[in-house]
Amino acid sequence: MEWQEYWRLEPFGDEWEQTATICEAIFHAAGYVEDVDRNRWRPVPREKPAPTPEQLNEKMQKFKAFAESMRAAKRAKQEQPPES
Repeated sequence: MEWQEYWRLEPFGDEWEQTATICEAIFHAAGYVEDVDRNRWRPVPREKPAPTPEQLNEKMQKFKAFAESMRAAKRAKQEQPPES
């Protein structure tokens, strides 16, 4: 039971994740302050995290603006007099 509780608090067993954590700590200790891509030390990159609701909302707003501009362009084209 103790190991199960310990694992619940501090999961272990993912050696690549542990390696990435150690390498990232060394990188920061060496003075590199920019964001470090942890996938650099993994054999296979992890999937990107799911977007936040704010990010989804921002994408939807951009899509709506794009769709509206396309509709406006289509209406403007339809309203032009036919060329003779």
